[in-house]
Amino acid sequence: MSAIILRELQDYLKSVHFFFLLVFSLALFVTGGVFLGARYDNMVEDQEAQPASTVNTEIAERPSPFLFLAAGFQDNGLRAYSIFPGGNQTVRLKPNKNFMLPEMPVPDWAFIVKCLFSLYVMLFGFNAVSGEKESGTLRQVMSYSLGRTTLAGAKYLSIMLAVSLALSVGCLFGALAARIVSPGVFSLDFILRAAIFFAVSLAWLSLFAFLAVAVSSLIQHSSVSLLALLSVWILFILVIPNLAGPLSEKFSHTPREYVIAQNLGPAFQKKIDTVFNPVADKLRAEGLASEERIREEYARISADVIREYAATFRDYQLSHRRREAVRRSLSRISPASLYQFSVEELAATGFETQETLLRDLREYSARYDSYILEKTGELVPGVDMMIGTSVPLSDGTTVYLRSPQQKEYDGDKSDFPFFQNSIIPLKSSLAAALPDLAGLLAWNIALALAAFWAMRRCDVR
Repeated sequence: MSAIILRELQDYLKSVHFFFLLVFSLALFVTGGVFLGARYDNMVEDQEAQPASTVNTEIAERPSPFLFLAAGFQDNGLRAYSIFPGGNQTVRLKPNKNFMLPEMPVPDWAFIVKCLFSLYVMLFGFNAVSGEKESGTLRQVMSYSLGRTTLAGAKYLSIMLAVSLALSVGCLFGALAARIVSPGVFSLDFILRAAIFFAVSLAWLSLFAFLAVAVSSLIQHSSVSLLALLSVWILFILVIPNLAGPLSEKFSHTPREYVIAQNLGPAFQKKIDTVFNPVADKLRAEGLASEERIREEYARISADVIREYAATFRDYQLSHRRREAVRRSLSRISPASLYQFSVEELAATGFETQETLLRDLREYSARYDSYILEKTGELVPGVDMMIGTSVPLSDGTTVYLRSPQQKEYDGDKSDFPFFQNSIIPLKSSLAAALPDLAGLLAWNIALALAAFWAMRRCDVR
């Protein structure tokens, strides 16, 4: 078995495929390390101090120092959360700044392994068995006292050794590039996460190595074997993950954020006018439409509408997260998504990391409200929308009204409760990634059985 592994490995290392894999691996891993390391430093420099205000305060998401492993939810930039009194919050995206090459996508390590390395595994293995059938050497190999299971294992191990060598070189030089550009990301935690990333990546590539051996054993011609493997690769990498989004929108019936932003404000302005105008007309008819009375009624009605607005927006955010959970569940049919989600959690840029941040924000919002009550004696619910109107009074003058707003506290704010972003420990990252890692393992077991079964049924003639 060792002789077969050594022979196959030497053939792979001398091939043009391996040369280009090594070149692409070095170029892409170093590029990812340099650009994403610089992006992390820019994100840290652009972090704005949280304002100590009782009207509203803005909290910036903390950038992950491991985002070059998998950028995940931080791929397009960080999120900034505006916290208002009454537990209301809005979110906006702070896009990445890339003035030199604004249209150039920067590949993270997960993308490189998921797309490039999996493709090269198939290029190594598409003719692992069918190529020997066509050349007539398979019958000669099988004439020796060598079991078919042993031969399938040797083919698999030789492919994995060749790919592991290129991957280890790429990871090593990519980590060194990140260390040079951004020294702050290099730590013991980074080394451990990078090592686990390497192991998870091998589990992902192992899946394609088993698949290549199975397909090459079942199909007589190498060209047909390559076509079949490419079809599976397209299905796993492109089709299933991209179909999950439209399907989740169909199942969840959640409107897009643009539609909500476009319609929610005018709808509630119309609603407050519908409720307030009859009250104002009644007061004018009774001769009671003084400015003080009008302002009092408007403040009462608009406060109720603002609370309803905030509740509607919270329900939308909850349904949006549910839609995202449905999308991820559907895309997990593909092992590519299992790999992607597991390394995103490992890099602290995944879905569970976002959920942790949102839980921390809810807890902070309660402390923020308590501080406002303590300092100002009142809590006026606020949102990022200002509702206003103009009303004629009984004396013929016109008063301009707007929704009530929390007063700013002008005293000592040295005890202001600033928000602290949670640091995601490695143990929590692994716990979040565990279900996806279990899915990858199940795929490997299933395809390993398929590869050995296909080899046993292989016609050596």
